[in-house]
Amino acid sequence: MKVGIVGGSGYTGGELLRLLLRHPKVDVAQVTSDSMAGKPVSRAHPNLRKVTDLTFTPHDALDPCDLLFLAMPHGRSMARMPDFLVRAGKVIDLSADFRLKDPALYRAYYGVDHPHPELLKASVYGLPELHRDAIREATLVAGLAASRRRPSSRFAPLYRQTSSLPTVSSWTRRRDRPREVSMAVPRRITRSALASCASTRPPGIDTPRRLSRRWA
Repeated sequence: MKVGIVGGSGYTGGELLRLLLRHPKVDVAQVTSDSMAGKPVSRAHPNLRKVTDLTFTPHDALDPCDLLFLAMPHGRSMARMPDFLVRAGKVIDLSADFRLKDPALYRAYYGVDHPHPELLKASVYGLPELHRDAIREATLVAGLAASRRRPSSRFAPLYRQTSSLPTVSSWTRRRDRPREVSMAVPRRITRSALASCASTRPPGIDTPRRLSRRWA
């Protein structure tokens, strides 16, 4: 598989490149960086000095590929996404630019209007424990937030079972404290739901002792 990386001079790009270079079925064909164009990748990532002889190319010189990773800062891939999708069969954006489905939330959280709201519906949140089939078929995958994988995957069964239950209160904004909200709390959380959360732990991670004794 021919793979390209846009924005490979930073930490995220370097870690991604380190992992991809070790994959037996991946051919990293190109790594772009405007600030380091023409310089060897090892200049930015000394740990790869004896691993690859790739050099950085400018973003504008991006070649077509099978899979394209975007390791750009938040807010940089929004406007250029249509061009990226034309150049690759699948695009995985590691920033937050396509994680949210509602365009209005980008103004609320990031202070910008999303230039391509039509692409938000087509993007898939890249959590394989929940969206494995959708990720396989998608052309645009939104990368995970740094600390979201484990909580999201483990509490998904609990959410599915309790989302339709009556709640004590809805999400309401307090007048005296605009930034605080009162959380919707289900009236009934069953033991089977908590046991399902325990059963979805990643391989090699033990169930917490308290949870295993009471619910598992």
